[in-house]
Amino acid sequence: MCGENKKILSDCFTYAFVPQLSNRGWVDAMAPKPGETVCDPACGTGGFLLAAHDYVVKHDPRLTKDQRRKLKEGAFKGWELVWATARLCAMNMPLHGIGSQDFEPIVVAEAVSSIGQHVSSASWSH
Repeated sequence: MCGENKKILSDCFTYAFVPQLSNRGWVDAMAPKPGETVCDPACGTGGFLLAAHDYVVKHDPRLTKDQRRKLKEGAFKGWELVWATARLCAMNMPLHGIGSQDFEPIVVAEAVSSIGQHVSSASWSH
């Protein structure tokens, strides 16, 4: 059906967004630290990335200027297949202190085939 109508892949599926409490649980288990990169290959509106950012800020309140810059411009990377959802995520990230004019943390692409182009070593979610 989807191929016959030449619809994009995302029109063929329904979305189930992860509750914030679940995101926080995964982040607590992962315990990200300053200097690490956190990636989400299906980031949706960015809840997991935001929870990871909040965790780092809460658990290390004495971040250096360089650590704060890295936290804003490189510590988080997300992939989202659905353009409209990625746009929501791209608007959500700067509201919470992630990203800048020089660094966009969201890639609109299928994560498995494009991931090596953006991140060499990282902590993964989901």
